[in-house]
Amino acid sequence: MQVLMNFTMGLGMALIFFWTSLWGIVRSYEPNPFVAAILFLCTAAAGFSYVISYILAIYGAAAGGVYGLLKVAESSSQTARIGQAQQQQQQRMGYAGYNNRPHYE
Repeated sequence: MQVLMNFTMGLGMALIFFWTSLWGIVRSYEPNPFVAAILFLCTAAAGFSYVISYILAIYGAAAGGVYGLLKVAESSSQTARIGQAQQQQQQRMGYAGYNNRPHYE
């Protein structure tokens, strides 16, 4: 969880620094105010959408990994319970040990 928060904070700060430097780049070309505003808004929206999609991807990958891990743990616990139930049934019916006898006895 700490890694995800580090990525989120780092990408957020990178986005803020991108926006501040973007404004300086747009001003250096000295376009008319309407074109400058449109260019800044479009590139700021593109940067924001990139950061949000990247954050959603890493959070989704982390959630998928946790979900997969839980499903494997659930499957292994069910397999262990089935094995224990079969052993208990064999012991109740008196079959314990007969499966290991050689066929010629």
